Amino acid sequence: LTAPVLYVGMVQAALFKRLNISDALANLPSTLYLGMMWFPVLCAWWFPQTGMLRPLIRNAYLAQAVACGLVAGTLLLQAPLAVVIGVMLGHATVVGAANGTTVVLNWEMLGQAISTRMRAHALAWQCWARSPRSYCLTASCSRFRRRPGWSCRTHSTMQPCSASRP
Repeated sequence: LTAPVLYVGMVQAALFKRLNISDALANLPSTLYLGMMWFPVLCAWWFPQTGMLRPLIRNAYLAQAVACGLVAGTLLLQAPLAVVIGVMLGHATVVGAANGTTVVLNWEMLGQAISTRMRAHALAWQCWARSPRSYCLTASCSRFRRRPGWSCRTHSTMQPCSASRP
């Protein structure tokens, strides 16, 4: 439900265009979002303890919620243009840092909780949601890396691909 709110790029550019802000400034939220992709690496380096995973993920989601709330409040209160621009740029920065952090730390938590074999299945199921072909490709590649000679046969039903030895 929050995907349009957390999507940084076209949404902010359209809003900035509607507010008659220059194109150069309208591209700045995307730049800040992508510029924060280094933050998960520093976050994992600063807090390498396993016990910190849950609080870090919680705080990252909290930061995203606060940033989204500030944007909504600023727009609803019809704040001055400079304030709207500042809040939108801050939102893009926070979402860029927090979004990447939650993805990295969720995979780290998954790595702590289940074996490597099952992580490959989790990644494959994530691809299954996108398309059955990408699931089959991911599943066959992960199986091929573990045991040469495994293959992936597609099925016409919504079942995952099965691995069988030729």
